[in-house]
Amino acid sequence: RAELAQSEAPINIISSEALWFTDPAAVKEQVKDQTDLRIVVYLRRQDQYLQSLYKQAVTSGRKDDFLSWRAQTGDRGDYLSVLRGWAGAFGRENLILRAYERDDARVDVTQDFFEAIGVDVDLFVDANGAYDRKQALAIAGRFAEAGVSWFEEPVSSDDLEGLRLIRDRAPAGMEIAAGEYGYNLGYFRRM
Repeated sequence: RAELAQSEAPINIISSEALWFTDPAAVKEQVKDQTDLRIVVYLRRQDQYLQSLYKQAVTSGRKDDFLSWRAQTGDRGDYLSVLRGWAGAFGRENLILRAYERDDARVDVTQDFFEAIGVDVDLFVDANGAYDRKQALAIAGRFAEAGVSWFEEPVSSDDLEGLRLIRDRAPAGMEIAAGEYGYNLGYFRRM
């Protein structure tokens, strides 16, 4: 709340996976000074969502059968009752509902989210060296399709040849960046 009050940004985005556990009226009180507020909700098919939750519960050691477990989950998975609470607090017109299927490669959630709220932004990705060279080139193409124009550390900062390769073969208009872990002149000379 303090960060929102101090922010001079024209748009503030609050992200939460706690739709089920959060009291919409309490959230409304916390953001009461925000004049233009929209809530974007991505919903999976209910059966797939519940199946995923149950699988997580079993993996973490729960021994209940599905029906016993389901009786303990309350509103989780009951989209209608939860969304009624949010619509009651913020108004139906401020809820934007989107379908989400985890394995649907045709939907880029980031791009879809910004389109849903009507914001045109430059998208940057910091991969923190998570990919090998082949993966980085493949994902750079997908990121470019989604409008990403800045790809930071697609491979490890220590892989200078890999960074050069990615820079040389990245899609047109995509900048490749690295160096945040540099701490001396020798590092930057090598880079």
